[in-house]
Amino acid sequence: MQFRRVSPAQLNVFKDTLMKNGLKCTLRRSRGEDILAACGQLRLQLESAKNKAVTCNL
Repeated sequence: MQFRRVSPAQLNVFKDTLMKNGLKCTLRRSRGEDILAACGQLRLQLESAKNKAVTCNL
């Protein structure tokens, strides 16, 4: 099965349907696709630049 991104119009219809039925909905923009980064990788990169040291708990 191949996944693909829906159009902004389709996404808004889905969001509006959820909200009309009393569900809270937040849309988030994607970031880091150009460097194939996940959210954690972007966060660590920003923290590293700010603090020069990053602690990760596994």
